Amino acid sequence: MKLTLLALALASTAYALPGNAEFSRRQASKSEQASIVQLAKSDPLSAAEKVLTIKNLNDTHQDSWAKYNNLTVDTDLTQVPWAPWFTKFSPSPSVKMVDGDSYSEVPSEFYMFETKYTTLTDKHGNNATQPYYINKNLKNVTRAVMVWPGYHRDSYNYINMIGNAYNVYKKMYHVEDGSIALVAPYVLNQKDKKHGAVKDDWIYYQDDNFSVGGLSRGPGNSTISAFSAMDDMINMIAKEYPDIENFVVLGHSLGAQTVLRYAIINHNAHDAKTKYWIGNPGTYTYLGTDRPLSKDDCENYDRFPSGLGSNLPSYVGSAHKDQLIKKFLSRDVRLAQGLNDNGVSIDTCDTMAQGHNRLERSAYFVKHVAAVNGGELPKSFSLEYVEGVSHQNYPMFAAKDSLPYIFRD
Repeated sequence: MKLTLLALALASTAYALPGNAEFSRRQASKSEQASIVQLAKSDPLSAAEKVLTIKNLNDTHQDSWAKYNNLTVDTDLTQVPWAPWFTKFSPSPSVKMVDGDSYSEVPSEFYMFETKYTTLTDKHGNNATQPYYINKNLKNVTRAVMVWPGYHRDSYNYINMIGNAYNVYKKMYHVEDGSIALVAPYVLNQKDKKHGAVKDDWIYYQDDNFSVGGLSRGPGNSTISAFSAMDDMINMIAKEYPDIENFVVLGHSLGAQTVLRYAIINHNAHDAKTKYWIGNPGTYTYLGTDRPLSKDDCENYDRFPSGLGSNLPSYVGSAHKDQLIKKFLSRDVRLAQGLNDNGVSIDTCDTMAQGHNRLERSAYFVKHVAAVNGGELPKSFSLEYVEGVSHQNYPMFAAKDSLPYIFRD
């Protein structure tokens, strides 16, 4: 009996050992992750190669690595552990969804944010009102952070998490408030319209077609691309705050996919001073026809948004594929990826040809960009791996290496 108890005790102890000795760990150890994080800063291509050597990375039967996160609680309710003491954290407003996928109302004012409105016009002269969140009490604005929401179109949540990350940045770098505009357009769809969240003159989309630069479904006969709407919002903010030196367009998950697509095909007038932060996207838009995994029996593997081979949105206009690629390779792009984010998210054949899960796809895409660029990454392209974080938006926004990119550099 004593031997049995001793064996059980030793077994339980083995599963509790820290760091590299943790027998139950299936993903990269803490020290391995730390080395990847550091390597990405100096040699991102080698960091991507190192990610691809992580044991069990391509095992689709793996449990989620999220249980090893720095934060295993609800990250929409909790400050990140690396924030300076007494850094303010405000949970997002509680909003009840209808049938789990739509809204009957969304908050208009909360914490540091209020709602303002601008008018968008399509090429036929049809107008639409674009509501957007923006932080209050701005002065001497020199930077604007433009935020796209994720799958649930919860702009209120995403802008609030960016506001919390801004608090961490201010405390960490001893920065005064007021000089950075935080902006998030309302992104609503036909289901939200049906349930009353969309006012009569507000712009809204079909399902999640905003993420591919799709056209608005309303109001009326308006047909405004979601990417044109972002262009117009950037122009509006630039006009209102003429001292702006940089725009940062960012998103996480589906929002990150949206930002990547926008970074590849946009023609925003302030492109030269715009940066793109892309966090944990579920899938990528490839620039060429190569794929790291099999694309057999996948007829649409290069169809937009998985590639640039066909189905480009009308927003692109007459721009040729080669022009889009050249522009993208010159843009200031940051790909940020949690090292515990082994979720699959999307398992269609075009996406599975890019990698087995989000982490593997990130590494393969980095290699792809380098290959398209002649074997090395563009100097304007940077890679950020985040230790101990899975598919969590706030810890990604507030990551130590994300903060200066989003709010300062």
